[in-house]
Amino acid sequence: ANRTVFDNLPMNATRSNQWGYQSLTSKSKHPAKSVVIDKSVENLHGLISTKGMFENFAYCESITGTEYLDMSNVKDASFMFYYFGFNVEDLNCVPNTSSWDLSNVESIDYMFYDYGFYSKTLNKVPDVSNWDVSKLDSAELLFYYYGSGSEVLAEVPDVSKWNTENLLQRQ
Repeated sequence: ANRTVFDNLPMNATRSNQWGYQSLTSKSKHPAKSVVIDKSVENLHGLISTKGMFENFAYCESITGTEYLDMSNVKDASFMFYYFGFNVEDLNCVPNTSSWDLSNVESIDYMFYDYGFYSKTLNKVPDVSNWDVSKLDSAELLFYYYGSGSEVLAEVPDVSKWNTENLLQRQ
């Protein structure tokens, strides 16, 4: 299957293997090439964790519809895009995260770790500029090796408006 539509996800799933898509990841004989989250998918509302949701989608070439994820109750978004597009040489898509409400998130560790690692053409970073991260406890290696192989990536994530007071108190 070249298309993945999340229409049978369990509410409040907490680990990637509970999402029921492990067979479509890079460990699969036929890994997914694209992820499509349809606007009409209602059971993506009320999530409490998106940890590892798109983890190890190493051969995935595109992702659309992430703006439809209801992130308002999510506490743990760590590893969410860990190794996404890792083995795609011409990956040039980023998840649409600009409208996400992360006001309850506590962890975004490794969220974009190795995203598009081998892509030579990745030229954008996700828009995280308006995220409310006031409850954030941990953001370890958030963008570590993001687009490392890119020959054109000149952007850096804009975190200038982030309230990191809670995060800094942990240090």
